[in-house]
Amino acid sequence: MLLKSLWPVDRETERALLASRQFGEKPFVALLPQEVADGMDVTLSSNRYLVSRRVVDPEGWSIVVMGRTERILLYRSTGVILTILICTFIIIPLIVNYKTARSAELLRESEARFRELFNAMNSGVIIYRAKDQGKDFIIADINPAGERISQVKKQDIVGKTVAEVFPGVRETGLFDVLQDSWKTDAHKYHQVSLYQDNRISHWVENNVYRLTSGEIVAIYDDVTERKRMEDEIRALSITDQLTGLFNRRGFLTLAEQQLKIADRAKKALLLLFIDLDGMKWINDNLGHKEGDHALIEVAAVLKETFRSSDIIARMGGDEFAVLAVDMTEGNTAISMAVEMKDPYTAGHQRRTADLARSIATEMGMCSSLRMSYFTAKYMKPAMGARKKSPKMTESL
Repeated sequence: MLLKSLWPVDRETERALLASRQFGEKPFVALLPQEVADGMDVTLSSNRYLVSRRVVDPEGWSIVVMGRTERILLYRSTGVILTILICTFIIIPLIVNYKTARSAELLRESEARFRELFNAMNSGVIIYRAKDQGKDFIIADINPAGERISQVKKQDIVGKTVAEVFPGVRETGLFDVLQDSWKTDAHKYHQVSLYQDNRISHWVENNVYRLTSGEIVAIYDDVTERKRMEDEIRALSITDQLTGLFNRRGFLTLAEQQLKIADRAKKALLLLFIDLDGMKWINDNLGHKEGDHALIEVAAVLKETFRSSDIIARMGGDEFAVLAVDMTEGNTAISMAVEMKDPYTAGHQRRTADLARSIATEMGMCSSLRMSYFTAKYMKPAMGARKKSPKMTESL
């Protein structure tokens, strides 16, 4: 028997193997020119083989499996093709389905959070869809706060245009803000404005946004109560609490506005400074309560004498001022002074008439004046004149 080995063995190893008689006495003939290793590509009998070798004991005995390269390539190609098919028709669809399901779940969670926030907001929220490239807007949704503020029902307004539901939207300027936000894709603030229609009347403040979907969101609040309080505070800041007339601050503020209007319209104004005589005697002998009554009655005389469009103010103490608007050169100063001197024509009681006769007055015609000039030329000299000449009634 001729024993063959895959690779050559040295003389010592060959003698040891022959001496052991495990393989008989025939010599060893190597099939390969060198020792092979796992994963080596070898040629044997004109065929290519891929070697798989595993050492099984410390002496170097190995199990060697040789497979023809062509078959292995075929197996590998088949495995690759099967892997691709499995990935294409099983694994990838599973991954896609998982991601789709997860995305849908996340979307549902997001929508649930949005809806919860949407419904819980104290501010009104209306979502609009643009129509005809922003020429009009359709109501897509409204939250409960919006229903309460606008006094509407969601089922009655969804699908309608903004003008159908809110006829006064153009007059307030909000429609232009909606268009501007849709065109510029930017947040727009619409300042506090009075909205009125045949259903509601209230002051509203709006913030308008454009969503990535192209929809427009208007977040708004009814600030009617806040506006009322602001107006009350403003009225208190410019009103004399005792007489109900304007105070010095209110007079100067409104007088400045009327001077600007008169300047543009080329109209004259009549300025009067009025001082009540005998106030010290009343306070000292009859008490401050009676002094307050005297000031209140003087205010009533002035209200009866002048028009509602005229600015009547208590400047402080027993000093009053009137700015009569829309005056002409020949109609006024003397006629008003006479009317003030004869309050019986206004239907006042005798005591009020006596008080009115003690009013000292200084008049001046002014037109097209700046406020600083008005103050310097008319107010300061007139107030100084009153101090120097307490009684000026006869000069009228």
